[in-house]
Amino acid sequence: RIYASGDLFVIGDPKQAIYAFRGADVFAYMQAARDAAARYTMAVNWRSDPSVLRALDAVFSRASLPFVMESIGFTRVSPRPEARDALTIAGEPASGVEVLFAPRSGNQSVISHKQRQRLPQAVAAQISRLLDSDTRIDGRPLVPGDVAVLTRTNLQAFDMQQALAALDVRSVVLGDQSFFDERQLDALELGQVLAAVLEPTRNSALRAALTTTLIGLTASELL
Repeated sequence: RIYASGDLFVIGDPKQAIYAFRGADVFAYMQAARDAAARYTMAVNWRSDPSVLRALDAVFSRASLPFVMESIGFTRVSPRPEARDALTIAGEPASGVEVLFAPRSGNQSVISHKQRQRLPQAVAAQISRLLDSDTRIDGRPLVPGDVAVLTRTNLQAFDMQQALAALDVRSVVLGDQSFFDERQLDALELGQVLAAVLEPTRNSALRAALTTTLIGLTASELL
């Protein structure tokens, strides 16, 4: 009855339809778009700050085929009417997008393994500088919970967390890596913390828990 009524609206996004690993099918989208009696495009972005949209316009409008396929074009959108840049640095709106270039040598086309290992430290240093600077979001100081780091793999996420921890920046990893992965000592440390919770009056268990990386007391702090 739904299909016979002729009032079927299909909502799709070709830039989301490319994710085949999530079950998406970009060709199914394009076929549906061709078969549709009418097509409508949302011209207002209700989520992003103006500086982000300007930056994305500058990036994608430079390419003749920004999404590789001719049938998927780049559509400029406007921010919502009351939109403003929530993130400011020293009272000035922050840039919508900043690019960090990894140093390369000679005709090197890709960064080396050693350079790739340094990237978490570079990103962590930038996050630490932002947190220590006069950076505000919606008028209040920036806090670690305002920052998100996207990585391609779970291992990269844990490398990022270690780099942040070295600069005393607390973080949480959201991923599907096993907690008992051999690469992680967290499972053993969690055991020490739980042992102290079970027997909070046992000083040896308490000291062992306090000096895990999960809690982070140093030997001098413990003393």
